[in-house]
Amino acid sequence: MNRSKVFETIKTYCMLLIGVLLYSFAITAFIIPMGLVSGGFGGIGAILYYLTEIPVGVTFFASNIILLAIAYKIMGWKFVKVSLIGSTLTSICLFILQKFITEPLVPDEMFMNSIIGGALSGVGLGLVFNAGFNTGGSDIISLIVNKYKNLSPGRFSLYFNIGVLLLFFAINQDVKTVVFALVVMGVTSYTWDMMMTGNRQSYQFMVMSPQYAEIADRITKEIGRGVTVLDGEGWYNHDSKKVLIVLAHRSDRSRILRLIKEVDPRAFLSVTKIEGVYGKNFDRIKK
Repeated sequence: MNRSKVFETIKTYCMLLIGVLLYSFAITAFIIPMGLVSGGFGGIGAILYYLTEIPVGVTFFASNIILLAIAYKIMGWKFVKVSLIGSTLTSICLFILQKFITEPLVPDEMFMNSIIGGALSGVGLGLVFNAGFNTGGSDIISLIVNKYKNLSPGRFSLYFNIGVLLLFFAINQDVKTVVFALVVMGVTSYTWDMMMTGNRQSYQFMVMSPQYAEIADRITKEIGRGVTVLDGEGWYNHDSKKVLIVLAHRSDRSRILRLIKEVDPRAFLSVTKIEGVYGKNFDRIKK
């Protein structure tokens, strides 16, 4: 293994460790001390803790072992290995931190604890997933279900969290805490999504203009983005035209639009938000 691979491996596992610590800290320092729940199996573990006082880390680990045994036959060893590392590390951190943290870090402030706990959970999960791992739990179930049913992991997660909220309400019968638990889940999902796609959000521009050459030159020289020129045909009049395709980061969007307007205010263009761009000057494809 050469030096760059060693560095990349260390970086990946450091990201995983920081992500797991943030996620576990959020649950044990802000969510559980206020009697709230998070989404996924962390929420199930919190509910069982309120009923039985069994530490969340123990419940989290036991449930993941059962799930991974099932997943091994369906998803294979590679998937199980990644999930086992993430879920085991998360279980250990949850167990240790819950031993030492018994009071909320922001006393008597349920709203602040919900916001901070949800945000830290989202950041932690984002780091874990960006490192190529997962924390197990509902993520394992969603991927198994997705293999056989046309149900996206995101939608399954939504349904699963609704179930967690209904179970939580059935047990404590307190609308206030259920509402704040919903705040936790909402903030977690939003922050998680921003961690996964926000910094890498990119746009695709398709531009048709008689001044296509000047627009392409200026985007290349002034914005520093590559431009692809395609031959197109307007089907109504069957006239030939050039179509520019530009891929750019979110920070370049306004500058490109302003530049196009300066060159040709009557240019016809579409702007599409895309999930990811991989290759030179963008993201790299991860294993």
